[in-house]
Amino acid sequence: VQRHRTTGYSASHREASHYDRQRMKALHRSGAITLVSLAASVTTSAFAAGAGLEDSGPAPDYTQNANWALRGTTAETQKTDVFYIHPTTYVAEVFNQRMDDTQAREWTRASVADRQVSAFSACCHLFMPFYRQASTRAFQERDGRGALAYDLAYTDVERAFRSWEVQSEGRPFIIAGHSQGALHGLRLLKNAISGTPLAERLVAAYLPGIGMPIGALPEDIGPCLTPKQTRCIASWNAFTPQADVSVWAKRSVDDYA
Repeated sequence: VQRHRTTGYSASHREASHYDRQRMKALHRSGAITLVSLAASVTTSAFAAGAGLEDSGPAPDYTQNANWALRGTTAETQKTDVFYIHPTTYVAEVFNQRMDDTQAREWTRASVADRQVSAFSACCHLFMPFYRQASTRAFQERDGRGALAYDLAYTDVERAFRSWEVQSEGRPFIIAGHSQGALHGLRLLKNAISGTPLAERLVAAYLPGIGMPIGALPEDIGPCLTPKQTRCIASWNAFTPQADVSVWAKRSVDDYA
């Protein structure tokens, strides 16, 4: 499980991060969770127990503010929106997080909305939906039941995006997401933005944390090649100098074959 260092957290965030690390260490010692490769790219996580096929619960209603971690936050003078799709924050034996899991939602808010999306606060209205995210188990079993979990999660993301579209008033926008959020972000570009008038409003998509071959990109939304280019995708990954990335690269290609 990959973790990223950040600074300047509040005391409550540091305490939550410390609790999360201790919980994860205990779980790994007990054998309750198997460490996945760097591809998991789970920034932070909340633990939940349970069987693998429990109901994922009803779909969220994105007309309700309660189903957004951020909805139009920042000053009204901003002229651009960012639609941010959060990474996996749910370590569980079930395949999807339920929307009524308040502990998981609050951890997602603290670990992503407060730490990651704030990078865009100087430029944009901030939008980040909660969704029935796929769990770490779904990542490990993406060739089976896990694939359905990712499909379910994506349906929530696209419905949230359509809700944002209604209130966007024609503003330019950025799509951003990390890891699982990047997977959904690429799918959103393909299914809901590419080939539509929305593509003309797209500033850029920032989708780090997954392997993304050029052949997987929409025809009209290519890779960002210059600093001032718009309507393009920027994606990257981080590895140690000694890392063998061959398995990562093959899985990335297989995912988009």
